[in-house]
Amino acid sequence: MSTILDALKKSERERKLKKVPHLSSMRPPEEKADLQWLKSGSLVVCSALLAGVLVMWLQTEENIEPSVQPSIDNVSQTRTQLAEANNFNSEEEYAEADAQRSVPKVAVGVISFAGDSERSFAILDGEMVRAGELLDNGLLIEEIKADVVVATFDGKMVELKP
Repeated sequence: MSTILDALKKSERERKLKKVPHLSSMRPPEEKADLQWLKSGSLVVCSALLAGVLVMWLQTEENIEPSVQPSIDNVSQTRTQLAEANNFNSEEEYAEADAQRSVPKVAVGVISFAGDSERSFAILDGEMVRAGELLDNGLLIEEIKADVVVATFDGKMVELKP
């Protein structure tokens, strides 16, 4: 209480002398100790987090190992096992491939599948065709499916894909 009275008396004297108080005559307020601890504590925590992230980042880059490539023997054995498991007949596959190669080249532009053969059509070599039509090159369009046109050529079934 006495410091307040002393300050009031001092300001009254200065007012009477027409002196205006200025900043150099006043002492700066003291910072609270809690605020200083908060600042230094947050600085320590942030630096610890930064150091931890940096250490983890450096460790993950060093531990990356290249993947192991399978040997050629393992791949060929796996293919053989798959072929045996699926009862693969290579002669039939080659016969189908030969039939496909003997078919004249036809550019399949668009396949429009509508669910029934009357509304479905395909555009082959720039011409619209429907199921049952015979082309100039000897292809007979059997069926138009959603993603393939089934045709016959020399009595062999072939699939024409876009």
